[in-house]
Amino acid sequence: MSTMVLGLSVVVQALVAFAALRLVVVTRFRVAWALISSALFLMTVRRSITFYRVIADENAFAPDLVAELVALSISVLMLAGVLWIGPLLRAFDRANQELGARQAEFQAYAEASSDYFWATDEQLRVSYLSEEFERITDIPAERLLGRERGEVVPSTVDPAAWRAHL
Repeated sequence: MSTMVLGLSVVVQALVAFAALRLVVVTRFRVAWALISSALFLMTVRRSITFYRVIADENAFAPDLVAELVALSISVLMLAGVLWIGPLLRAFDRANQELGARQAEFQAYAEASSDYFWATDEQLRVSYLSEEFERITDIPAERLLGRERGEVVPSTVDPAAWRAHL
């Protein structure tokens, strides 16, 4: 019984290694998945050596059933994890590519516009200024990027009018 569990564990571990190797090709995380896949292949080789020794009856080696069931469980969990994370990583890559395309599209609209656009981050600091901003206002973008609007208000602006604006 323990020999059968050992053999099944070797097969499942080999499947995990191949599934991880596939992720080297289909995701951006090539180095990470190459390392994980290599480690899984080496673990498969090690388990295969044990399986060979059991089959060849080398030194009357008998695997422990409980230990082999634990190893099989680990292999099944690794297979489930690798099969589960692959589609997630591919979806992440697709969403990231779509975001980049949408950002490029917005950039093209902003640059083609006769007006200027700006964006602020979560701290309300200027994070983006279209190219038209500098042309229309004669204010260098570097002077505003990374700063809050209140930090760059001209001294000629009436404080009451500025508060009303804010």
